[in-house]
Amino acid sequence: MRDHSFDPHEPGPGVPGARCAASKSAALVRALSDCPGISRQSGIVVLGAAAPTYQLALMHHGFTRVTAAAPRGAALLRERFDGLCVVDLAADGRVDAAALGALRRRLMPSGLLALDVSRDPLRTVLAERLRAAAFRMLQYRVLRIQQPDGSHQRAVFLLARAPRATVRAVPSGSERAALSLGASTQRAA
Repeated sequence: MRDHSFDPHEPGPGVPGARCAASKSAALVRALSDCPGISRQSGIVVLGAAAPTYQLALMHHGFTRVTAAAPRGAALLRERFDGLCVVDLAADGRVDAAALGALRRRLMPSGLLALDVSRDPLRTVLAERLRAAAFRMLQYRVLRIQQPDGSHQRAVFLLARAPRATVRAVPSGSERAALSLGASTQRAA
């Protein structure tokens, strides 16, 4: 593991919008730090163009398993995470059902989805889509962050929990025994 130094007022080189991302990354750290179910050892992935800046901020504050990925690189991720942070929504600010399904597949049961909706005027529409996709515990975290020039800005994160594994999704002991019995009879034949 490498040590990373991080100054929230210094933007990372070559990252678009890094100055704003640096102050918002501090807000994301605050939003995740007091979320139940998220600890310093939780596996977290950050999606967005400025994801490396957010990754460094989370690592600087003690989160040990943080991955950064470009929005298009999210499809390449194969593991499931305890937390998923989307810091750059689509260009039109809309997340459709297919995108929510893809995000949900990357989350562990009861995993946390954090969406940066600071610039999204249609937050309620997004919340309805999350409810329709069976996400629960919808909360808004509104944090005031200070910009390097001294002005203040609001960072708004929409937090939602992925559904728990349903009882039908986990086979019972008798179902597992029937499945293994069926496999053993096929081998014998």
